[in-house]
Amino acid sequence: MTEARQQLGLQPGTTGVFIQEVAPNSPSAESGLRPGDVIVSANNRDVAQPSDIQEEWARSRQQHKPILLRINRQGQSLFIALAAS
Repeated sequence: MTEARQQLGLQPGTTGVFIQEVAPNSPSAESGLRPGDVIVSANNRDVAQPSDIQEEWARSRQQHKPILLRINRQGQSLFIALAAS
């Protein structure tokens, strides 16, 4: 597991959710998410499992606001906003 985290560019102690697949032409793909990205936080809340992201997604939809994801892509942090329509 440590070797995989190093290959992904994650610092020790960092949690996140690994993206295995992104559907072509989906809002996620259009927003720039890629397979291999690791979602580290959603709306500034650290995430450790998919349900953490689902909770923030539901909250964003209720508030009619985009969800802000911080991702790690090969050791670099990026922010991506997804419209929660």
